[in-house]
Amino acid sequence: TDFIFYQDEGTSYLLGYTGAESNLVLPDSCNGKPYSIYQYAFYNSLTLQSITIPAGVTSIGDYAFWDCYKLIEIYNQSTLSIVAGSSAYGYIAYYAENVYTPQAGENKLIETEDGFIFYQDEGTSYLLGYTDAESNLVLPDSCNGKPYSIYQYAFYNSHTLQNITIPADVTNIGNYAFSGCNSLTSVTFGENSQLTSIGDSVFVSCSSLASIEIPASVTNIGSSAFASCSSLMSITIPASVTSIGNSAFYGCCRLTSVIFDENSLLTSIGNSAFYGCNNLKSITIPAGVTSIGNSAFYNCNSLKNIYYIGTTEEWLAINIGPNNTPLTSATVYYYSEELTEEQKADDNNYWRYVDGVPTVWTKETT
Repeated sequence: TDFIFYQDEGTSYLLGYTGAESNLVLPDSCNGKPYSIYQYAFYNSLTLQSITIPAGVTSIGDYAFWDCYKLIEIYNQSTLSIVAGSSAYGYIAYYAENVYTPQAGENKLIETEDGFIFYQDEGTSYLLGYTDAESNLVLPDSCNGKPYSIYQYAFYNSHTLQNITIPADVTNIGNYAFSGCNSLTSVTFGENSQLTSIGDSVFVSCSSLASIEIPASVTNIGSSAFASCSSLMSITIPASVTSIGNSAFYGCCRLTSVIFDENSLLTSIGNSAFYGCNNLKSITIPAGVTSIGNSAFYNCNSLKNIYYIGTTEEWLAINIGPNNTPLTSATVYYYSEELTEEQKADDNNYWRYVDGVPTVWTKETT
């Protein structure tokens, strides 16, 4: 039956489950007797999406469902007072959108013919996962005609996934959605993408991802979003992004350049954001940046050029955290559309965009 029980006279525990069912109905009893769900019994069961707790379950042990990030629906037939979002009863409903009782509730999970699993409840639609093995994947345009978000851990450790196309109406990508997809080489977003957020650790350890074009609608890049993407060579951050989370590009050891739009709204670069990017040679930093976190550029020993979209005074006003010697030791170039006679004569260095690429003014030839 794939369920593992321990039973000794009056004591019965469900210790764990060895199967792969994502919509799980627990046994009514253990040899005709009520039972408890043991501590850590379903810990880190990332395929689990819904579960039915029968009347025969009398208690749930500590952390029994901890880190079951995709467990979105609970069907509670027991006397336990399970509440969505609560850490009680072993975190069973901590990540849940709904807890149903025998008197109310219906399954809101939808599985399409081509293997996509959605959760839809009134105005909320999530893509929870994918059951097939297509390596070049085009996601559906909608869920029953409605936009949707990609749920946390939706494609976690999908080692066969190589290319994915994300339609324009997807609004959010949840934490760890593509984490560990180590064969993923390209991510394509639909024209006029509505994506606003790339969550924490979304592409962490996608070691084959060489490039990605972040949509112009994105306002936030989460913590560790691209950490350990060891094949990523360059990145262009659109103007709409206001913050880069802690460790966002941590350990991207082949990253050589980071370019921001001249109209960038960026205000902060998080702690360890580019930590260990030891091939990073240049970066543009927008004028709106007021803080650069601790160790943001630690061990970026190839960093030579900072293209700052602002003045000397604005650069000196930035709060730069400790352990950023590669940043503070690099040559800073200040943005100027035209090189004035005064600028030609001073000791500062200047640059401008040419076809979107930072280009240094050479004073001797201007």
